[in-house]
Amino acid sequence: MIRLKRQLLCSFIVSFILVFTISCATERGPSGRISEGALERSHDVVGIRVRPYTLNININEPSKGAGKGALTGAGKAGAGWLGGGAGGDPYAAVVLVALLPVAIVTGAITGAVMAHPEDEVIEATTAIKGALADARPAIGIQEAIVKDCADLKGRQVKVRPLSESEINMSPAQLADLGIDAVLDIEISHLDLIVFGDLNPDASLTMAIRSSILVTDMGTVSASSSYSYMGKRHNYFELAEGDAYLLRESIKQSYKEIAGLLVTDSFK
Repeated sequence: MIRLKRQLLCSFIVSFILVFTISCATERGPSGRISEGALERSHDVVGIRVRPYTLNININEPSKGAGKGALTGAGKAGAGWLGGGAGGDPYAAVVLVALLPVAIVTGAITGAVMAHPEDEVIEATTAIKGALADARPAIGIQEAIVKDCADLKGRQVKVRPLSESEINMSPAQLADLGIDAVLDIEISHLDLIVFGDLNPDASLTMAIRSSILVTDMGTVSASSSYSYMGKRHNYFELAEGDAYLLRESIKQSYKEIAGLLVTDSFK
């Protein structure tokens, strides 16, 4: 019994730490950071290129209604019951198997109670998918970078967002336009992570890769990566009000990633 209590206490502490560790964070990736002020010292005109990103929306939505919720609860309860094991005791194993139907029924009832009605799940998922579909991360990040650069004091570099017709230009073509370097940004990931099946939490995640392209040489002088994880919210709360919380998290991801990029590149 003492051992069981210790195990439960440890599990609770670990869960508590994990929840607050990943609640909301923007980080530089393992490739390190762009050297401080890399774009401030040696370039007069810097192009900002954020490559278009096509979303692939595939959400693991919560279990629906009494039917699926009951099956989910029953399956997990049964697996958990047997997975608990009997510690090699054959008599205990017999008791576990004998009581398995009780565990499955209990799990089914729990799943049926905790699972949200099908129409509620569909409505929430539709709102969440709509918010993600409306996201324009390339435009959002570019606008946030330009705004942050405009707020810098004493900056000598001119920032020039590339137009749609300029995005695919070669380094030589960009150099002919008077652009000395390009802060080149590629969005590698934008998704919603769902934690759990019946009444889950969810969090927005985003990751980008960035590099500095010197146009007259056609070479990359520095590179880095950044990631964002938004605050965890209940899945259904995240969908309320036309997914207001999710839309705000999307805007926040643009601001935080842009803030790190500008800090690393221009300050």
